[in-house]
Amino acid sequence: MALLFLPQGSQDRVKDIANVCNVYCPSSLDSIVVWRESDVIVGFAAWRVMAAEAELLALAVLEAKRGAGIGRQLLEAVLKQWDDQALEKGFLEVRASNDVAQSLYRSCGFNAVGRRSQYYPILGTNNFEDALLMARCVC
Repeated sequence: MALLFLPQGSQDRVKDIANVCNVYCPSSLDSIVVWRESDVIVGFAAWRVMAAEAELLALAVLEAKRGAGIGRQLLEAVLKQWDDQALEKGFLEVRASNDVAQSLYRSCGFNAVGRRSQYYPILGTNNFEDALLMARCVC
């Protein structure tokens, strides 16, 4: 296992990491941390910093690897970056039905601050579900 940090504007050309970066970090303002086992990405977190605030764009772990603490370690690595940059606030959105992720975020200092109605598509249907907005203040 290894955490690999790709800083803002990184031009790392490792194929699998580059694919993740292209999808989740299209801007030079975006950063990503990747959890790799051998040559396989099993999880990653992507975020964007604007002024004194950050937004978690994505946090994902392969289904077969969930429950092993990888998501928590990725999130803690992101939050350390935010703290090192003295960011005042951090934001994220999460599916309203994703109780496991909400619990993780709450345990790391995030609180619910709002809701986006009908935000996430439900795969295989024409339906949508709400997003819960969460924030972490370092004030």
